[in-house]
Amino acid sequence: MSDGSQVSHKLLQRLAEKRAAEEAAKQQEQQDLTKWAEFVPDIEIDSPGLSRAEIALDEFMKLIPITEAYQRWGGQSAVSPGKKEVKVRCPNPQHTDKDPSFVMNTEKNVFNCFKCGGGDIYDIAAWHKGFPVPGYKDQAYFRDLKDSIAADYGMQIDRSLGGSETLYKAEVSPETPVQEKPSQSGTNVLYTPEGAGHAEENADLDPPRHHESIDWRHILPQNTFMRAYMEAVATDTCPEEYHFWLGLLGLGMAVGRNVTLKERSPVKPNLYVCLTGPSGTGKSRAKSNMLKLLRDNIPYKKDDYIATGARILADASSGEIVVRMLQHDMLDVNGKPTGQYSPVRLLLETEELADIITKSGRQGNSLKGVMSRLYDGHETIESNSMANALTAIMPFGSAITTTQNKSIRDLFSKKDDNSGFLNRWIFATGVPKNQLHIDRTTLDLTRAGGLIRLIHNDAENSYSIDWEQLADEMWKDAFDKEIVPRKNSVDTSILERLDLTMKKIFLLLAINKRDKLITVETVKEGMLIFPYLLESYGIVEQQIAATEIGDDQDFVLRTIERLNKQGKSVTANAVYKAAKHRIPDVGTVKKILQNFVEMHMIQDFKKPAGPSGGRPTTVYMIS
Repeated sequence: MSDGSQVSHKLLQRLAEKRAAEEAAKQQEQQDLTKWAEFVPDIEIDSPGLSRAEIALDEFMKLIPITEAYQRWGGQSAVSPGKKEVKVRCPNPQHTDKDPSFVMNTEKNVFNCFKCGGGDIYDIAAWHKGFPVPGYKDQAYFRDLKDSIAADYGMQIDRSLGGSETLYKAEVSPETPVQEKPSQSGTNVLYTPEGAGHAEENADLDPPRHHESIDWRHILPQNTFMRAYMEAVATDTCPEEYHFWLGLLGLGMAVGRNVTLKERSPVKPNLYVCLTGPSGTGKSRAKSNMLKLLRDNIPYKKDDYIATGARILADASSGEIVVRMLQHDMLDVNGKPTGQYSPVRLLLETEELADIITKSGRQGNSLKGVMSRLYDGHETIESNSMANALTAIMPFGSAITTTQNKSIRDLFSKKDDNSGFLNRWIFATGVPKNQLHIDRTTLDLTRAGGLIRLIHNDAENSYSIDWEQLADEMWKDAFDKEIVPRKNSVDTSILERLDLTMKKIFLLLAINKRDKLITVETVKEGMLIFPYLLESYGIVEQQIAATEIGDDQDFVLRTIERLNKQGKSVTANAVYKAAKHRIPDVGTVKKILQNFVEMHMIQDFKKPAGPSGGRPTTVYMIS
């Protein structure tokens, strides 16, 4: 991680600590005058009766967003990212809430149901886990509830016979209860009484993300390629969601532009998939399974007159190389080039998303622009090289790469979001599986290989897939009620192509069943994937927002340091003059400066008025 990124991480961590402390103080010292005041929980979390390990666990739980609690313990519907107030169906099993009346306030992390009253994440968890509400606030119940919540996140408090307590974060799936206590010598010890004073200093206490899963067993029919592929690869230790998206991508490579969804601008079945998750979750293994399937069953053959196999390009360094690889040299009967070219189905395979971003940032590199046009299905794509101009005709391309959640913050900015490069990707997270000490798993892809060859042969003659009337009406209803409101509810373009992505999914699911129409069943299957997509885009949106905040803070801090070294007086106006190209008003600068002062990162001094009069001025120095 770069020095600037480390500063951003520390700043965001300290700001989170400061804001959490401010919120707790407000709840204790004064009554909130807003409409949400009566719903702020009245139980005293940080009471003197709690051990320091329990306090550390409570601090962790304060960071769990109420929307995440709802999706984990009461998620009857998807939750849109980026809204202050979210209205959904009540998770109370005793409340049949046909007309959604449960409103979550994401700023205060509380909710109000017009029938059940108000509460917080603990009430949602208590309903799900069968604790009495509000009776769980009895201290004996409350400890059991918190222990159960901790187990959902792979955490536990070990209480010894001698009375000492240790908080652990077990290295297991969030969906798997903790089975055994890890060794104290490991890095998963979050807090021990003899250890450091703050749990945050011993481990990263960002709440482990609840990964939305894809119930592919209810989505994919028997005797289809996707079903056969998923049944084969689900036996390994990679998240099954990785395999699901790569399976859909493989379907697109099998048919290319020969099968499209009927529309004014026909929808192509290509996908850009970025496998997203921590190291060791199996991103590279999942990717290698699909690459092997394509190479073994629908390979690109340079001697073919017209190539319909999957041409795999690893680590493309420029847009010009991509355009060149999108052209297939047509050979005559003697194997000599005819000087003519046919289209290519190209799979861009990159180990890390950072490689694409880094190469695209070089002056004159057109990689990102070429990839954007390739995703959009342009009929021609030209290189920018003046020395050797190239044009790919009727190209088709998909892309596979990997990244980690926290890396998105360092890779992208608002510029990437606004340019639309981000919303062309599916950031595929997955439910982690327990890893094996020795992985002896062998995958048999024979049946899946036979089925994808069959689909490849079906597409020798081009055809368009249209909609059944009822399926058209069902999609229109979902578009009006689910897609449009969400696209209008966020202040970014991250959801701009949400409807196009859904159409690609419908198309690929129909191809998987070898259907020539989008049926009602296909729309229903596609909409089961919709909540997953929302979470995927929500991850990126949150990381971009954090990037913007962190970048502004970094810039202000570096400006103060530079002006200090130059011996100049650092006032709020001086910082604003240096930062106004990126920070809209001096008030925002003053707010950042005040936060730095309160966190003891900088010092403020009152500079007296000069001989000619005027008012005293506040100046700032690095602590």
